[in-house]
Amino acid sequence: MTDNLIVGDYIIDSFGIYRVTDINTGTTFRGDSCTMLSYEPVWDSNKKYTAQIPINDLRKTGTRKVLDSTEIKTVMKNLSSEKKMDGFELNVVKEDIYQNDPLKVSAILTYLWKNKEILDKGNKDLMEKVLEHLCREICFVTKHKYNKVRDGVVSLLNKPN
Repeated sequence: MTDNLIVGDYIIDSFGIYRVTDINTGTTFRGDSCTMLSYEPVWDSNKKYTAQIPINDLRKTGTRKVLDSTEIKTVMKNLSSEKKMDGFELNVVKEDIYQNDPLKVSAILTYLWKNKEILDKGNKDLMEKVLEHLCREICFVTKHKYNKVRDGVVSLLNKPN
């Protein structure tokens, strides 16, 4: 994941999509030498800034390259299959969402969607946030309109298993 990032690549965390603007040697807050990745927001941000993160910390923060078309197909397939989650624990699910693994996130979204009638408001809000984040990434990569992507994802989620 981190070995092949280059300037111009797009990355995503649990909050937004960014463009890699620079990769250089820098120092951590402890003063250790490391490879730093500089990035700036590119999706739905009215703020212009550049941030940096040590490349070795990307996985810890749930930052990864955006999905490619093959990975999107895998995620879409995952959305249409039933997910069983033993002992649904909100704190564990939130951590999985923060870690931004698309297969885990799509499984969580499917589970929440299939059980939305019994969810409390907090879990329904979480489900909507996860759905929006996934749809935004798919739209960014495919260049399709948000509503078209969302309708397609919802259609898959509504498929009987």
